[in-house]
Amino acid sequence: MTIDQGGMVFNLIYDAAAMKAPAAIRAGIEQAAAMLSGAITDRITVNFQVDVSGTGRGADGGPDSVWGLSYSKVHDLLSGSAAAGDRTFASLPSGSSIDGRSLITVTGAQVKLFTLYDPELKVTDDPTKPANVHLNPNDPTTDDAGIHLDADVPNPVAVALHELTHGLGRMQLAPSEDLPPIFDFYRYTAPGVRLYSTQSSTSPAAYFSLDGGKTKLADYGQTSDPADFLNTGVQGPRDPFNEFGNEKSFQFLTMVDLAQIHAIGFHTIIPGLAVAHAVGHGADLASAHPVGGLGLDAQLQSLAHPAVLHDGFHLV
Repeated sequence: MTIDQGGMVFNLIYDAAAMKAPAAIRAGIEQAAAMLSGAITDRITVNFQVDVSGTGRGADGGPDSVWGLSYSKVHDLLSGSAAAGDRTFASLPSGSSIDGRSLITVTGAQVKLFTLYDPELKVTDDPTKPANVHLNPNDPTTDDAGIHLDADVPNPVAVALHELTHGLGRMQLAPSEDLPPIFDFYRYTAPGVRLYSTQSSTSPAAYFSLDGGKTKLADYGQTSDPADFLNTGVQGPRDPFNEFGNEKSFQFLTMVDLAQIHAIGFHTIIPGLAVAHAVGHGADLASAHPVGGLGLDAQLQSLAHPAVLHDGFHLV
């Protein structure tokens, strides 16, 4: 099933179990892919292996292959692709490394994205060897990512938004990898202090920030997946990127979701508002700001939200 809403193209490759699963689950996955295809303007093709099987109201997803790319190249590609006035990448240090790390993990989708801006781009499958892998941005045959949904998930649209974006690169450092992903550039424990951790549970408190940790846009998870948002975080309990969701999880991308997608490299077209908290200040700040190609300079007032701890499903 090819989903093309004029931006990113999603090839959803269903396995036999997925084809036998309830049609509503496949429809939810396709609806989520259509939302992402319409929201992400980068004209690349990403190929997702899709499995729907089992029960337990759970799901998982991620890239099927990752490569290494120098930090300096990643920095230049991110900064060079930013629109006028977009300060999303302004807090990233220039030079050959970030916090002493000179090589970065990139997903297949991110490599295809970067090849739009550098057609000769090559990445390495072994950090000790020269770069040797080149991906065509619209190659429909590559195995870029995969997702799995249990056949009884109660909100397949929200779940698919969650898992498809994991496959694009919304992920923490994997235990088997030494190289931090782009996602870690924006994960802070305090102003100026990024978190690089492979822990998948009991993770330290951390938050999403685009200004060096001064402003909190969302809190990250601590008990399931630290690449997800914390249900009790400033972004609220119904965000589809939260650790735990249920039938009430939003079936759309919020503004902070779009900011997170943009921060890992992709470009979005929907401007709007995001919840934010000024870290270390006694009062929150409130004003409107655009997301995506227009930047994230002003902040909205932080709101207190109760946790959703019942009737949930587990997303990793």
